[in-house]
Amino acid sequence: MKKSIFTFIIALISIVATAKAEDESEFGVFKTKDDFINQKLTKIGMLLASDNFNVGELKVQLKDRAVIQVNCMHEHYYGFKYIDGNDYVLVDGIFARTVIIGNANLLISPKADFKVDENGKYTFTPAPNGALSYYFVRDLNKKTSAKFERAIADDKDLLEKYKNDKADYGDAINKQIKYLLLFNDKAQKDNKKTKSKGKSSGKKHKR
Repeated sequence: MKKSIFTFIIALISIVATAKAEDESEFGVFKTKDDFINQKLTKIGMLLASDNFNVGELKVQLKDRAVIQVNCMHEHYYGFKYIDGNDYVLVDGIFARTVIIGNANLLISPKADFKVDENGKYTFTPAPNGALSYYFVRDLNKKTSAKFERAIADDKDLLEKYKNDKADYGDAINKQIKYLLLFNDKAQKDNKKTKSKGKSSGKKHKR
């Protein structure tokens, strides 16, 4: 009986260890923008905690247990999924942490943090060194950020509403997030309408 229990415990530990290894292997790099959008990871080994991941320097353990350093900038990787479970993409010379991805995008300082409560309110925490920058990117093909107004400039009516909105949102980022989400939601709906019209116009009518 004791032997059966011991065997069961060993098997359980093995299963947990395997599951943990598989979870850890779910981290890797995005070679292209399309890979990032489709969450198609390329495994380069087991990612380890890396002090300079903010500039794309990743410690990677290979199958033979050797530890190497991979420089994402030199390899021209679009970004990566780090061991904290978050995605990072290159903007303004660093690999910034993604917060909101859509037609317009918000990223923050790589070692900063954020939370979203049940009401959809975002709370940001600076990095240990005090850094907390916001990066608005209109086109994910570009590697430079832009001012918020430029990120939503395609929707002139919404931009005008944003400029005329005098409500107290506390920090400016709260107001910007509200209009960024409105911009993305409207752009997504407009895109669906365009696709729907395209399908209906392509149908052949019976005589």
